[in-house]
Amino acid sequence: MGGKRAKKGENNAKQRLTLILCASNGNQEAGGSSLHLHLDTRPIQAITPQNDVGKATQKLDTQVGKCKAGVAWIDLLKMAKRLKFGVYNDRAENEVERNKLILSFQQSGILSMKETAAIPIIIDIKRLKSGLTLSTDFSDPDAVRELEITDNDKIIVASGQHRLAALKKYSQMLKDEYAALEKKKDKISGLTNVSAEHVAQWDDLRGQMGILLGKMDNIGKWGVVVYNSRGHARQLCLTMRDCATIMSDHARLRDNYADLNIGPGGMHDNYV
Repeated sequence: MGGKRAKKGENNAKQRLTLILCASNGNQEAGGSSLHLHLDTRPIQAITPQNDVGKATQKLDTQVGKCKAGVAWIDLLKMAKRLKFGVYNDRAENEVERNKLILSFQQSGILSMKETAAIPIIIDIKRLKSGLTLSTDFSDPDAVRELEITDNDKIIVASGQHRLAALKKYSQMLKDEYAALEKKKDKISGLTNVSAEHVAQWDDLRGQMGILLGKMDNIGKWGVVVYNSRGHARQLCLTMRDCATIMSDHARLRDNYADLNIGPGGMHDNYV
């Protein structure tokens, strides 16, 4: 009888049933003790998946939120040399990611004054201009103020190197395109006699150049989420590192968001 039970227990194990092995009490047989196998019938407890990025991110958002001072904007192109990347996210610049952002800029425009596209910076708020009031969010972009800093020291940036690289490249592309149109315009203006066709070309060039000027106007203006490095510095440091790691592993979902055209100009590189 004991052999049949043991064999049945082995089969159950192969079927991935959870078994609890317990020694029998008071049921001794000649030649040794008898062991009884029982199925675990206790209520099944929920187990949070270790790779649940959504829940982990929500938890991190709550922790990071304690250090959030508000939002503002900076001229990303003018301040590029002052921005210090790699402290919390040392992800190498990827040309493919940069080009995806450029394509997004071209197709959908630049949506920089939005929480999902904004660049997180970490700074001692005592470095900010006295009396500067930061907005809570970007719900009213026109009310968001420029971030004014009283020194010329480096500014720690938690992520955004691809946004900056894409913006630099895109800005130069617009300048080059404008210069090429200007050469064509200058060629026409140098003619002694102009035809109706020249006039039409002239007007078309002026229209194209006007559109490019519109795209280049305030092109560097980019939203930033300001985190105070004082008070919660240690917590912020650890949280930002965890956040960067999680979001680096979450690149595939960011690409899916981009395919859905959510947040053009920022979704490929939002938190890394």
